[in-house]
Amino acid sequence: MAIRGVGVDIVHIPRIEAALRRWGDRFRRKVFTENEILAARNRPREGKFLAMRFAAKEAFAKATGMGMRSPLKWHAIEVKSDDLGRPEITVSEDLRKWCETKNIRHWHLSLSDDNDHAIAVVILEGD
Repeated sequence: MAIRGVGVDIVHIPRIEAALRRWGDRFRRKVFTENEILAARNRPREGKFLAMRFAAKEAFAKATGMGMRSPLKWHAIEVKSDDLGRPEITVSEDLRKWCETKNIRHWHLSLSDDNDHAIAVVILEGD
């Protein structure tokens, strides 16, 4: 396997919390999938939870080198947690096909937070 891209993004958590207060469900529905929204509502700090997912989506976009444009859209990237709580990225079928054309077969995600900041690192791999 060879590294095809690396992306890093840091988010100021209060910025996401402010967007949630100002725009509410409009912001949630624009950026996050239904599964992410539902998972966030069960958290004591919804803004922090969503800020980490926001950072992951941005880091994935940066790793591809193309930014947020079709087929890479907010809802094309979903962050889930496995049974142990490890974050994973799943992508839409269109984005998966695009990744295959760029020889991107696997991706890795690491999330962290400290006080008012959330950070995500994404590594893309291919043959």
